[in-house]
Amino acid sequence: MENSELSSQYIKKLSQLALIIIDDEDSKKYASQFKEIFKILNMLQKIDTKDVIPMSSPNKSSIIIDNILDNTSNIEIDHSLIDKISKKSILANAPKEHNGYFVVPKIIE
Repeated sequence: MENSELSSQYIKKLSQLALIIIDDEDSKKYASQFKEIFKILNMLQKIDTKDVIPMSSPNKSSIIIDNILDNTSNIEIDHSLIDKISKKSILANAPKEHNGYFVVPKIIE
């Protein structure tokens, strides 16, 4: 989308489609903010990322797993901390526990 398309009228039309009521002043403000956001996005699109390895998560553990699955790296996971923490000590902090498992409220009918 080009910045020229982001008029206050366009924002008003979007708000109507989304069933959101905004006034003219807000539509002008939002149009201006969207233009700035799209400028930044256009700058990001110009960055050369061809040598960057894609990742599915910023989590270190997920990156390690991704690397192992992709065979891009030979990283060993240090399990020493995991081995030192007992299940009993973890469950001691649980508000509710049953047969060695956390009890959580039912959220799906």
